[in-house]
Amino acid sequence: MATIDSTAPVPGSGGLPPGPRSLNPFQSLDRLRRDPIGFFADNAARYGDIVRFRLGFRTGFQVSHPELVRDLLITDSLHHHRGPLLQRAQVVLGKGLLTSEEPLHAQQRKIIQPAFHRDRILQYGEFMLSCAQRQSGAWREGQIIDLHAETARLTLAVVGSALFGTGFEAESGEITAVTTEFMSLIGLVMLPFSKLVMKLPLNAVRRFRRAQASFDEIVLAMIRDRMKSRSEADRGDLLSTLLAAQQSEGGGEDVARQVRDECVNLILAGHETVSNALTYTILFLARYPDVAKRMRDEIAQVAGDGPLAARHFEKLVFTRAVLAESMRLFPPAWALARTVTSEYSIRGYRIKKGAIVFTCTYVMHRDPRFFSDPLEFRPERFLAPSHPRFAYFPFGAGPRQCIGEGFAWMEGVLVLATLMRAWNFEPQFEGDPPLYPSVTLRPLHAVPVRLNKI
Repeated sequence: MATIDSTAPVPGSGGLPPGPRSLNPFQSLDRLRRDPIGFFADNAARYGDIVRFRLGFRTGFQVSHPELVRDLLITDSLHHHRGPLLQRAQVVLGKGLLTSEEPLHAQQRKIIQPAFHRDRILQYGEFMLSCAQRQSGAWREGQIIDLHAETARLTLAVVGSALFGTGFEAESGEITAVTTEFMSLIGLVMLPFSKLVMKLPLNAVRRFRRAQASFDEIVLAMIRDRMKSRSEADRGDLLSTLLAAQQSEGGGEDVARQVRDECVNLILAGHETVSNALTYTILFLARYPDVAKRMRDEIAQVAGDGPLAARHFEKLVFTRAVLAESMRLFPPAWALARTVTSEYSIRGYRIKKGAIVFTCTYVMHRDPRFFSDPLEFRPERFLAPSHPRFAYFPFGAGPRQCIGEGFAWMEGVLVLATLMRAWNFEPQFEGDPPLYPSVTLRPLHAVPVRLNKI
């Protein structure tokens, strides 16, 4: 893989980065839709750290070096808006933290940030353990489960219980359905004239609209119930924080709708990403029994024969390394994109307004320049990390870094420790499950595993 060329042109010289060329302006867009990971991996391998390509009527760039990732996410962040995918996702998610732009984004982040303070997250740890223990206790010896569906149900219960005061037990099917339908629409959203396509009476669009309506009613009903009584409204969770902030500016249905957008963002994004991470991590542990044993030994050393507690999180160092290594190989946020709002330059190449700049987390995390034997599962590499800061960024970086990163690390470690303490997971298939790189990196199909008690 090539490195940054020190002889790159100076700003304004008119030079173009290397990249795939074609008389068909939609060729790269078509490949990006059909095989996005393959497209980004091939670009980095063939053309180097800065790549240019056509995306229909727009221009795309790909950066694949830690210094360039830092510039994209931090140094040059004022030149960008969200990528087009998340911009168009507002049809689903509204203008919540995941999709909003400045200055609204900064205002929302300031309101939400206290709910993710370290001390508050430590309190959430007990909800995480309780939900994991309940899920583990419902399983039976020899039972075959869909691992991805079960982790999705579990992480939804965690997000609901900790942040919104409800475990979503009765609604989990509808919420996971809207997540799946949303992911299935990504192919349509990437098409030219996608806004028009989304208005057509296509089966996929109809299914999504039905699932979205059910999800909206669940969230709005939760908000209205909390708003009925001031004494019930303030429970010290995220929903209380959101309602207090919005009610200071108005009331009634407008408050419910504004809070709805934030809830939808945090519910869908919060449970989906951790569910994917847990699924792949458990599959790695099934494949590497020596790693699973080392992790269980650490859990026994930390907690003894007693129950796990949130305070044990900091001591589960190897367990966290296992999760980190899994997210290196299968990062839930597998790619990041930014839309250029004002012209600037990248290493002397002019980047014009309207261009889209990508970095592929999946490709960066597997770059042999920064990770020795990059395709091997070696959690110990995170016990004494030697890679550059922006070679590994599963939660992004800069002003749009995932606000729930601390929550996700604690949830992933505590849930993983709880489940692996009680169960062995035996995959009922060969090899890796096929990938579905949508908004997140999730398995394409069900992930059947047999449960065996420890």
